[in-house]
Amino acid sequence: MLLMLLLPMVAVGATVILAQRKHRNIYFWGISAYLNMIATLIALAFFGDLALLNEEEKKKSLQKERITLAVIVLSGVLLLVLRFVIR
Repeated sequence: MLLMLLLPMVAVGATVILAQRKHRNIYFWGISAYLNMIATLIALAFFGDLALLNEEEKKKSLQKERITLAVIVLSGVLLLVLRFVIR
């Protein structure tokens, strides 16, 4: 039971640290990590550091980030809804 409570906190913490290092939005990545931690960590690992990109690449990267976060959050919410519906 204790592991079930600690695992999401560890995943959110790891995701926030990784998002900070890549100059990404820590709040959105933290929320998506809580909902779907494996997909979030994999997705964040493939995004580059925003500080190293020029303006055009930064715009494209932020748009891809928003799309990725939307997909992860929607899939996490869907998983939560299905857990309660199936019970």
